[in-house]
Amino acid sequence: MLDVVLLRGHDTDPIELEIPATGSLEALGLVPATILVSLVSEGSPAEAAGLETGDLILAVDSEPVGSFATFAEIVRSSEGRTLQITYARAGETATVPIAPEERLVPGPFDIEGMEEKTYLIGITHALPTLQGSTELDRERNPLVAFPRAVEKTIALTAMYLRGLGKLATGEVGADKLTGPIGIAEIAHESLRLGWLAYVHTMVLISINLAIINLLPIPILDGGQALIYMVEGIKRAPISLRTREIVQSVGLTMVLMLMGLAFWNDLSRHWNKFVEWLTPGL
Repeated sequence: MLDVVLLRGHDTDPIELEIPATGSLEALGLVPATILVSLVSEGSPAEAAGLETGDLILAVDSEPVGSFATFAEIVRSSEGRTLQITYARAGETATVPIAPEERLVPGPFDIEGMEEKTYLIGITHALPTLQGSTELDRERNPLVAFPRAVEKTIALTAMYLRGLGKLATGEVGADKLTGPIGIAEIAHESLRLGWLAYVHTMVLISINLAIINLLPIPILDGGQALIYMVEGIKRAPISLRTREIVQSVGLTMVLMLMGLAFWNDLSRHWNKFVEWLTPGL
């Protein structure tokens, strides 16, 4: 099978070229420019490895990466282990070992005390696309807007579930939990950016709280649903003593979780509190 491509230059007739119908750019020896380096930070692991502006990152540990988001996630979750990064420059490819460094990066809305530790190699990616005309995507038809809203909510829920899984496995530290104080700070900072940012933040927080409420912890709604499921399988109610024990365990878990969240909130402001108590010392 052959594909016919028509090319037209200035003041010339169309030229027909026949190329193999391979079905993919890779089969033609082409690679998508999805991770193009636009800046290499001074003193960073990337600079030490020899990466330069204009390099095109192709793979990590011999596995192709199709987006900068995927590449960034691999680097962040590396825990500092050396990565074999393959890149292209001037028509040639090379592979260099790079060990990401742990850095402190700003948290949501640059709130002081919510900085996060992560692993970086010190590059900024470019958008290898041509900016065309843009327009506001506003859908007023509820029959179209509602399915889009549902799709967006499902995507956000999946993201939170992945984060919850990382928290359970220890990939994300328990110090990332935020309580009422942290939620109030995030809401306040989002309101400063405008109503749209504020509403978006409230939606994220609401989805987060809904997911937590559906966890199979007995005192929460998810735990109650689990109890009803067990009773349905048994075709009989569980004993009052068992229900009391389960509810006590659930309450203890919730109180411990709340206590950890409050501690994280207070520990971020502890130094300020001490300075306020001892201004003259």
